[in-house]
This record gives sequence, structure tokens and C-alpha cells, in this order.
Amino acid sequence: MNSERRLISEALLALPAHDTLVLSPSDRARRAYERAWAGAQLSSRSTKVVTLPRFATVQSWLTELWEEAQLFGLIDDATQLISPVIERALWRHVVETIAQSTDAESAALADRLLEAWMLEHCYGGSGATPFATGTSGELYRAARQRFVALLKSRRAMTYAELPLRIEQRAKAFKPLVPRYLVQTPSFAPLPSQQRAIDALVAAGDAQAIALSSATTVADRVERAMFSDPTDERDAAIEWAQRSVSGQGIAMRMPDVTQGIAPRMPFTIVVPDLKQSRGSWQRRLEASGIDYNLSLGLPVSAHPWAAAGFTLVSALEQSLPVETISQALRHSRWGHRAQNSVNADRPMQSALIAGIHHLRLTDYLTLIAPINGVMMSKVDALVRELTELPARRTRIQWRGFFEHAIAAFTSSETAMSSEVFQLRQSLLESIETWQALDDWLPAVTMLDAQQELMAITDQAAFQPEGSDAPLQVIGLLESAGVPFAGVWITSMTEHVLPEANRSNPFLLANWQREAGAGLASIEECDDRATRLVSGWTALSSQVIASMAERVDGEPQVWSPRASAWPLREKIQRAFAQSDTLTSNPNLIARDDERAPSWRAPPRLNVRTIESQALCPRQGFASGRLKLDGWPNQFDGLSPMVRGNLVHAIAEALGRLQMTQTFDEDALHEALPRFISEAVDAAQLKHSHIAAHVWSAERARLDRVWRAWVGKEIARPPFTVKHVEEQVQTQIAGLHFSLRMDRVDQIEAVDAATGEIRDDRFVVIDFKSGGANVAGLSDERLTAPQLPLYAHALGTSSVDAAVYARVNDDDQDFKGVGTVQSGFAPRKNAKSDTSATWEAIRDSWSGKLETLANELLAGDAALAPAYGETTCNRCEFSRFCRVDFQRLAQADDDAAERAEDNI
Repeated sequence: MNSERRLISEALLALPAHDTLVLSPSDRARRAYERAWAGAQLSSRSTKVVTLPRFATVQSWLTELWEEAQLFGLIDDATQLISPVIERALWRHVVETIAQSTDAESAALADRLLEAWMLEHCYGGSGATPFATGTSGELYRAARQRFVALLKSRRAMTYAELPLRIEQRAKAFKPLVPRYLVQTPSFAPLPSQQRAIDALVAAGDAQAIALSSATTVADRVERAMFSDPTDERDAAIEWAQRSVSGQGIAMRMPDVTQGIAPRMPFTIVVPDLKQSRGSWQRRLEASGIDYNLSLGLPVSAHPWAAAGFTLVSALEQSLPVETISQALRHSRWGHRAQNSVNADRPMQSALIAGIHHLRLTDYLTLIAPINGVMMSKVDALVRELTELPARRTRIQWRGFFEHAIAAFTSSETAMSSEVFQLRQSLLESIETWQALDDWLPAVTMLDAQQELMAITDQAAFQPEGSDAPLQVIGLLESAGVPFAGVWITSMTEHVLPEANRSNPFLLANWQREAGAGLASIEECDDRATRLVSGWTALSSQVIASMAERVDGEPQVWSPRASAWPLREKIQRAFAQSDTLTSNPNLIARDDERAPSWRAPPRLNVRTIESQALCPRQGFASGRLKLDGWPNQFDGLSPMVRGNLVHAIAEALGRLQMTQTFDEDALHEALPRFISEAVDAAQLKHSHIAAHVWSAERARLDRVWRAWVGKEIARPPFTVKHVEEQVQTQIAGLHFSLRMDRVDQIEAVDAATGEIRDDRFVVIDFKSGGANVAGLSDERLTAPQLPLYAHALGTSSVDAAVYARVNDDDQDFKGVGTVQSGFAPRKNAKSDTSATWEAIRDSWSGKLETLANELLAGDAALAPAYGETTCNRCEFSRFCRVDFQRLAQADDDAAERAEDNI
């Protein structure tokens, strides 16, 4: 008996198709059961024509019931359903009105509030909301109140509320409910949806039929272990090739309309598919197998769409010149080959001149315009931005964006099928985004773009290919879906059961008792059991695999698969050799020189700082991505205290940006900023006792008031940037930085005597020590402030300063010009004074030297401060410095022995 017939019994096939509805938890499961049902009917009948029942997801059917009941007058309720995309945008708007936070923080907070709303309605009933106690509960209460007010103002509701509405009026929907309701297995059933279905069945003559996944029907269940993830991936793809070839479906699935029974696909489940999608795609392409790879990139991340977003943004704000150049060269604009080459020239001119960020108009005018027609259109767009209101409706901004895209386009280009589908997906996102005009006020251009990009980021785009014989999908995508065979990779203890976590805005006890989400360990165990039961009940062959080690760390089997029969472990070919050294694939390398590096797209400060302190440390941190053993703290760790300092500094800086510098205003706002920072940290670290936080509030108030006094004593300045995200490039390496603060000052030009207001002070806040000497030493062991300066344009920076806010010191430490107030101090050792210009001008060369070391693989053991550096390093076991010290001690002892002879 084939897989389809085992899933779909004769009793199910005998149900009248016109009066039968098959409900599945997901769209993937719906498609799979439709294919399995068709295959079972075609294989059990001689006819080539079959009539299938209707297949739908639970959510889509309940939505349809509500809309049809409104249409036919079965219910007297005009409440409209809003899409999940609109719902998330409304939550983010609510967050922005009640909390001062960055865009990333607003998005994260909105997601958790949305999760709380869904848990409350999907796992609760019509009772009181189980708000968490304390600040978290009050925050959700306030946000929820605003969100509900928005819904009421438009007579709208969310999908999470729909099942209860239907349950309460179940009798009214009786004419719309079919005679037979078949429910396929669900991995994480929502109680609210099940209650609605039960109420609909009880209110009429419908018969509910539940397909069980409790029985194992798989012919083969086993485990396989491999030496590393690469071997594991290749083995899984080879299994898929053999399996698909064995079924004779190397090409696309046959169409049921042809009278040929469609076969269910084989599936590879990859738990970390979102992170490893690129490597899987390259290997699948090389295999030649017809596949569909899930979890595509967001629309806005595809180069075709990203080029448009980039150039529109560059009309109003400065962007890295490399980013603008890349966007202009994209083939979607239809530029001639020479124009595409010329697009690089402004980038080269800007970088030579030390300019790293420009607006689009400034970029195009650096040399003769690469396209005169486009230049005039861009000028017209900029004039429109300055002449019309800064805030406009989304439909108005859509028109502006369309004009901009037309201005950038030299000639229309033919679209591939993938690009056409991508464009359609983008247009759908734009239509959804426009609907926000019915809910929210007019916005600026920057906010409009951020809203649109947030919407396009919510759904991953991938070209159509769902009928391929091989499906490569994520872990939860496989839940409740029948397959011909399934291979689950990385089946370790970290994957199943899932780690439990609760939502901070709802009572933890209520979440555990209701089994809401992942709040309880028991529910996580049950979810894992249901997932594995689904694989073994809905697939003929189930294989779980894992690598013996990942990045050097030994792996442990998930308890859900540890009892399965284990294949003999598959090793790499050279590992079977008696002598590894005889293998020609093994290359001996110098311990202090690694292969040249193809660096990741974005590096951070820590990478180059580690290289400066010691090349071996830089290799461990930057190249190998090693982490030190985490320290445990009874109270507040240095990281927590550092985050508190940065949160308060950001709040104070933003206050100074929005109003005239006022000492009284700073002192008045300080308690509120401290309270907000501590409250947020306390939510993240609830295990720390309340009295510790109380003491920290008092300490922060004392040290920050002392620091504000030092801030006020500085020469006049204006806060220009706070927590600004910037990028810069050093010797081909790209660094992504977040500058704590940049102040703008006035200075007298020594050559002309004119007062210039384009001078800057870069500031880095420290809750601990500050390595001022590292700004001028040979290895530039404090490269953070020099990197900030490089991103701004080093010649425009007049000071680099650490703002220390701790118990020992509340002051500024750094170097700069006399007019900035941070002139460098005299060097006591050499009895000379290094000028600020000499220190500053040395940075570019030192940064380039460190970057070249990283690229070249310099991994020499050369700590900048000797044993002091080694004692503070987390990678002593990796570099074996302890063994070298022992060897040196032995050599010293041997020398002393010889001297005594």
C-alpha cells in the first residue's frame, strides 16, 4: 500500500466531495493533503477523473465564514478583519507613542506586545486579561488600551479575536458549514480555533472527523551521524537524489488533470535554514535535482528591490558612497554599459577626497553627470521634497516613489519570471502599506520608507516552485505535513524540545497553566512529541541526523530521536587513513600565519581591537568567532552596567538635540531617564534581587549628576548624533559601527581666522576604564574612536573623547585641539607633547595596517602590553601562551644551570 493510501482511507474517499471540507493548520499541509487525496483516489480507481473535496486552512475558512455571514446577512455585525501586516504596523505605532526607543527596539517591543495579544486571545477565553504584575503589565495595559481604541475607531478586529466571535454566534453560521469537517493533525493547535469549530459542529448537523497522527506508519526510522555539517548536508542531498530517482519523478510533479497520480515529495528539514540557506542553495544547484527551497529573503533585501530603496533614501539622507554606487549600477535601471562603469567614478573621487557619505545629488555632481536626463529628474525630485509638506499621506508618497523609480530608469528591461514575481509581491506590500492611511496620520519620507520596508520584511519572498519533488524547509514548516520521506538534519538537544520562554507582559503562571506558546517545559516536551509523531505517522521513511561536532563543540542527540536505530557513523575519506600526514589534501601551515581571509560583509569594532591587542587574539575573535567562557555575577555584571550607562546617555543626548542646552532641564529629566533605563534592564534580568536595582538607581543618580556638571563646564557645543548607525571601509574591510555620540563645535580656522561650525567631537561612553593611551600608541589598541572619526571624515574631527561615568570618575578623558577643550597632555616619559593633528593623522595608516593584518591572516602571538594583555585575554587555551611560558621557564632554568657549571 502506498503512502497516500495509508493516509487517506477508503472511508474518507467515500465521503461526498461536494459536502466535505478538509481543514489543515498550514497552507503547506493543505497542499500536501490535497495531493495525497488525489493520489489515493487515482490509485484506487480505474478512472482518470476524480472529484476532490475542498481543502482549506483553519484560519482561511473561519475568515471566509465571517465574511460570507456578513454578505448574506446571517449576522448583524459590520466589524472588518484587518490583515496581520496592518496589525503589526498598528502595534508599532502604539509603541512609538508610549515609549522612547530606537527603531529596532520599537519593532522588537511591538512584536512582543503582538505576541501577548495573540496568546491572550488564542489560549484564553472571554475572561479578564491576565496582565503581568509590575511595570511589564502596566506597559501592556497601556499599549493594549491604545490598540483597542484604534480598532474600535474603525470597527475592526484582528484574526486572533475572530474564533471567539464565531464561537459566540455559532448557530448563525449553520447554513455555511458543510456536512463533513475533516481535520488533519496539528502540531500546535490553538484552543480558540478548536472551540470555534466544536461550536459550529454542535450548532448544526456537521460531523467532525479528526485524522490521528498517533500511529507510526513509517517503514523506516533511523539516525545517522556525520563528522561535520558539510558531510551531513551532502548525505541528505544524495539521499534525496536517490529517493526521487527511485520514484521516477526527476522532473516536476505530474498534474492531476492529466489523470496521473501525483506523488508526495521528499523533504529535508533544516532547523537553521534561515542562517544556512545560501550554502544549501549552492549545493542543491550543483546536484541538478528539482527542488523548492523555503525561507527566501525579504522583498526589500533582494538586490532588485534594494537598489530602489537605496536610491530613494539617498535623495534625502547621506548614505555610504559604495552603497549608492552599487545601487546605480544595478541592471534594473537599463543603463548602458559605459554609464554603469562611470557610476563608479564619483565613488573613487569621493573616497580619494576622504568623503564617505553623500546624498544622491552630491554624488552625481562630483564629476560630469553620468546621465543628464536622470540628473535633471533627480533635481526635480529634490525640489519637490523641499517645496511640498514634509508630512504626506502614504498614497502621496507612493506617487513620489514611483516618480523617483522612473527618474532612475534609463530604459525598461525585460523581467525574468523571478523578477516579475518579486515585483508583484512588492506591489502587494505597497497596497497593504497604503491602507495605513485609514489608520494613521501623515508621515515624513523617512518614516514612510521605514514603514514600507518593515512590511516587505515580514514575508519572505521566493519564486514559485512548490510542486518540486524535493522540498527543503524549516523545522516548524514540516509540522503536520505528509511526505514520501523526510530527513531531519541537526537533530540535537538544542533543536528539540524547543527552549521554553514566556511572554513578559502576561502572567507566567497563567501561560504555563494554559499551555500558551512555549511558557512551560511540559508544553515544549508535548510540542516535540507531536512534531516527531507527525513525522513518523505521515511519512514512510524518517531519518534524523546530526554532525558529531559543530565548530569544535560535541553535539548531543535530541531525546526524541536518541532511541532510534543508529547507522554506522560516516567519517570523512581522509579520516579512514592510517596516517593523516600521507594524505595530499592536508597542508601544513605556519602556526602564526593563517590563509588569507574573505571577510564577512560587516565587521565590528571588537574584531580590529582584538587584532591591535594581539594578532593571535584577533584571529580567535575575528576569524574563528571564538567566545570566552561566560562569567557569572551575583549582582550587576559590567555588561549590564554598561548598557545602563549607554541608555541614559542616549536619552540625555536626544534631549539635548531637541532643545536649547539647559542645565536645569538635564537635572530635571535625569531621574526619569534613570528610572526608564533601570526598569527596562530589570525586565531583562528579573533574577537579580529588587534591592540591587534600588541601590543601582541611587548610585546612577549620584554619578550622573556629577557627570552633568562636567558636561556643562565644556566649551559651547551642539549634540549632532546619538547612537548613530554608520559604516566605513578600511583596506577593503567593511565595518558597521554605532557611534555613541557626536558633538558639533565651533572653531577658529588657524589659516583664515574664520569661525567654522563643521568641526566634531566623537564621544564613547564608558562605565569602566578608558584606554586613552591606546589612541596614540604604536598598535592603536583603542581603535573605536579612530573608527568613528574615519566614518565621519578624520580631518573634520577635533577631538576623540571617552565619557567615563563610574564610581571612580565622572569626567571626559581624551585628546583633541585646544579649542575643543581636550588638548592632549604632555608625555611624561619623553618630555614632549604630541600634537592633536599628529595623533589624528596617524590613525588612518594604523587602521589600514591592522586591517591588512586581518586580511593576511597574521596570527602571531604578540601581546601589545605583554602579560597584562594575556591576563585579560579569554583565549589563552587557544593560543597556548601558558605552554610557551612553561617552555620559557625551562629554558631559563637550563641557562642558569649552565652558568653554574
